[in-house]
Amino acid sequence: MPGGDIRDADFAQFEADMRRRYAWLDSGILQRLLRSYGTRIEPMLGSASRPADLGRHFGHGLYEAEVDYLYRREFATAADDILWRRSKLGLKFEDRGRAALASWMGGDTATRQAGSSG
Repeated sequence: MPGGDIRDADFAQFEADMRRRYAWLDSGILQRLLRSYGTRIEPMLGSASRPADLGRHFGHGLYEAEVDYLYRREFATAADDILWRRSKLGLKFEDRGRAALASWMGGDTATRQAGSSG
């Protein structure tokens, strides 16, 4: 599985290491990211050292860094891709939050596509 290349297949040790590395991140958010992305959490969070480094917070622990990762690495192009097919956070988001994410992605996607076409 992608992100499953955990040393010695020791998830408990991997989780402990990530909790130390990302101690500034809410434990519930970190737990969701670890379970969803495994070792791919590191390229997603990169050198972030505080929540503000993750970009816009859309709610329920979904930050711009995760959205960008899903767009660039997993080809998610719509809010529904992220909220339902990738993260299942659609179960928590209300219409207003879904609309904000969709609006942001629409503008961001257009900017990225325009930037990559030339």
